[in-house]
Formats: sequence, C-alpha cells, structure tokens
Amino acid sequence: MNPFENIRIGFFRLNLTSDDVYGDDRLEIYNDPLFNEQDFRHLSNFYSNYVNIGDPQYRHARIQRMLRLMFRVFTINVTTKTTEIDRIRMNEMAAILFEQLFNSPTINGKANPHYNYFNRSIASIQPGYDNVNDGFALIFLAFLSPHVLSMAEFERYFAQLHQHFTRNSYHQAVSNSLMSGNLSEYHSPQGFANQLNAANLDSETALLIALWAMGIASQYYIQFGRVWPKTLEEVLQRFLQYDFLRKSYLVMANDDVSKILSMPAVLKSLESMYEFVHIILGIDIASLPILVEDDRPDSHEAVDSDDNSGVSEGAVGGATEEETQGCLICSGPLNQSKNDTRSVLCSVCVRAL
Repeated sequence: MNPFENIRIGFFRLNLTSDDVYGDDRLEIYNDPLFNEQDFRHLSNFYSNYVNIGDPQYRHARIQRMLRLMFRVFTINVTTKTTEIDRIRMNEMAAILFEQLFNSPTINGKANPHYNYFNRSIASIQPGYDNVNDGFALIFLAFLSPHVLSMAEFERYFAQLHQHFTRNSYHQAVSNSLMSGNLSEYHSPQGFANQLNAANLDSETALLIALWAMGIASQYYIQFGRVWPKTLEEVLQRFLQYDFLRKSYLVMANDDVSKILSMPAVLKSLESMYEFVHIILGIDIASLPILVEDDRPDSHEAVDSDDNSGVSEGAVGGATEEETQGCLICSGPLNQSKNDTRSVLCSVCVRAL
C-alpha cells in the first residue's frame, strides 16, 4: 500500500499514487494555481518518511533529492509567468491559509497549536509545547511567504521559527539524552553537526537551512528582480544564513549567561557554516565556483519598513559581530541594567533565564 499522497502546491503537482509513472513523469505542471493546507502536510510527511528510510550511507543523497524537489516547486511557482488575475488568486489563497494556520485560535472546532506562533516571546517557547509541528510550520511558511510577507516580515518570522525549532527539537533531544547537554561539545561546526547526526536531527536541520535560503531567494526575486538561482547549490551559496550556528548556539545556551558570553568565535565564521552545511547536507559550498559580484544579493539592500525587527544590514548572511547591537538571543532591544552581564540580553530573555 502506497503510504504517500499526491501533493499539489501552486502550479506544481507531484503524483505519488500512480503505479504506472516513474521519475520525472510524476512531476506535473498545471495552468491554474492551488494552495491547500493538507498538501503542505503531505509534503512534510513525505520529506520525513523519505529521508529516514533505507541505507544510512545514502542519507545525504535522499536529503538532497528532496531539497532539489522543493527547489523545483519554488522555481515553478515563483518564476512562472502568470496573468495578473492568477497572481492575485495565489496571493489571496496564500493569505487565507496563512491567517488560518497562524492567527486563528481554532481550526474546524479544534484548538490550533500554531495559533500566535510568531507572536510568542522566547520566554514562552518551551520544548514540545502544544504539540506544535515545527517542520510543517517551516514548510508552510517557506512556500507561502513569497505570496504573503514583506522582506521585513519574512526575516522576523523565520528568526522566530528558528528559535521555536531549536528549543523544541534540540532541547528535547538533550532532555532525552540523544544530544549532549555539555555545550563544549558544540564549540565547533563538526562537533555541532555530529551531535545533530547522532540525534537524527540532521534532516530537520537541513530542511530549515535550505528552505530559509529558498525563501530569501524568492523575496529577492519578487521584490528586487534579482536573478533566480539555477541549482540548490547556488541557492545555498547566495542566500545561506551565515550566522545560523551562532543563533542556534545562543538559543541552546540561554539558561546560562556565562556560556552565552563564552561562545567560541569559530561559530561566527562563514567557513564554519560551510563546513557545517557540508556535514549536514553533504554539499561542499566552499568548493563551488566563486560567483561573480552581480550574482550576489546586496546584503545592504534597503527595505522600507517601520519594523525594527525586520531586515538587518546583514539580512543575507547575517550581521557580523560588530553589527550586532541587540540581544544576543533574539536581537531585540537590550536590557540596560548597568554593571550586569545580562546587559547583552533583552529584558524578555533575561526573564526567561
């Protein structure tokens, strides 16, 4: 019995139920776009099941195959030339689904675990709260964001999702003794990646890294008319969140200010993030041909917004240590208490400690 369901996202349909089609024949393109919550759940389940079956030595290949499929969905939905009516329909469908999942207290009469997902302070993000499915929320956000969110909103929501993801998945793994509770084990990209591999969290982390990059690429293509990437490798090379390791470490260490302040500098480097991605995804970004300057998004590209929590100067690639003027955990306004080491944190994160 086929455990998978057909998946329809925008103009794209993946036929997983027919036994008489194979390979690329399972990929179908439609003239009319469609978004449905259930299809995102099917994609989330498909990814989880596909990457976790079979011989472990081919795990990287399965993860890459799924991420390339998702990149193909992005490419079709973002770059397909459509009528203005179809584009409006896509945006309206996406907005309705987004509102229903993240801003509605109930869905079909049942409590919605994702309600207020992006409005919770880090203090309220506890491991496993409300049975939230962060992987599903990630896929939902990534594929709908080009049709719903401004760049500033996108950056803020993905940063919040990263915090949810880290505290739920990583902290729960530590609680279950699947990952070490000794933060010295995370002081290098190799050590961090080895811990995630041991806890079987490499596939979730790979999905977060890749979809974050694809989402940024979509925003730059739609809002600024930048060239669309040709491959998954190019997406990662151009739009990788370079401070992913730093932010992950800070959230994991937020119950110990001394550990936050003693975070190793190696976790802040571009080279370390490349090494981390190589171990988790099996893609060696450092060995790729250097992109010409015109292919790189300008990290200082301005986005008009009154929201200080939106795009920072290092939105693509993340702010450097010198640029980071806000809370080390959430980048919010700092706690201004004098002679207090916690002045590197905001008041919300201080209360969470």
